[in-house]
Amino acid sequence: MKHMNVRLMQSNEVYFDSQNDRVILIIRENDEIVGLNFMQGDDMEVFSDHFNEIDHELTFYYKSVRLCFPKGLTELEEINTAMWAYLEFKDLKCSHLSK
Repeated sequence: MKHMNVRLMQSNEVYFDSQNDRVILIIRENDEIVGLNFMQGDDMEVFSDHFNEIDHELTFYYKSVRLCFPKGLTELEEINTAMWAYLEFKDLKCSHLSK
């Protein structure tokens, strides 16, 4: 029997985080996160219709801040921390622009 060398090339993972009340999309290629998105709440139909694609701005934000997190956080904790900071950044930016 021939031995096959098989590895996962891309995966789309969808999690519901009840603590943060959000659905999280993580897209990986070769075990590296290449895309993120999320939606507050747990309506999977809305998520599938409107949030099941990469949010490039959020993904770039996460990649730029992830090394700043304290050691010992899980990957999902890092992602959630980045998402909360990203939302705060967007809120501050919008409030500044509306002045």
